[in-house]
Amino acid sequence: VAKKLAHQKVVARKKQITISSKSIDLSVVNIYITNVSADILPKENIYLIYTLRWQIEIIFKILKSVFNFDKVKTVKPERILCHLYSTLIKIMLSFKIVFCIRNLMYSYGSKEISEYKAFKIIHSFLGEIKDALFYSTSKLKTVFGKIIDSIISNGMKSKNKNKVTSLEILNL
Repeated sequence: VAKKLAHQKVVARKKQITISSKSIDLSVVNIYITNVSADILPKENIYLIYTLRWQIEIIFKILKSVFNFDKVKTVKPERILCHLYSTLIKIMLSFKIVFCIRNLMYSYGSKEISEYKAFKIIHSFLGEIKDALFYSTSKLKTVFGKIIDSIISNGMKSKNKNKVTSLEILNL
């Protein structure tokens, strides 16, 4: 509640408005509506499951901003299909790499990577991965080593105290 009120005060100060008493009273209320029965999902776990929804939003953000999946030029249908297939291959390859690295990092040190940062890093290495796959498969190990090093140094999530992460929720 204190965090919500502090955030409301910051927003009100920026917008130069005053916070109504009704808004302050409502800041103590959280409502989660579900049609899942209590014997399947206890009420204590509803918030945890709800927080996992954010992971879906992150995936859509990755598809739009990293892979530009929402931007298609007006071209022949065959070219659109070719572009679509190549983008889907890049996405599937990137997903496989990110989730392998994520599981590896979590199993060794209970550290989590930021999926968004990891996808941006892998996206920057896609040209090197393609070259290694088609021209010199011996360099593939080197490329993956560089990707892992880059994700470890630039793509880790910061752990907030008293906040459960998505992997911790899934492991419950």
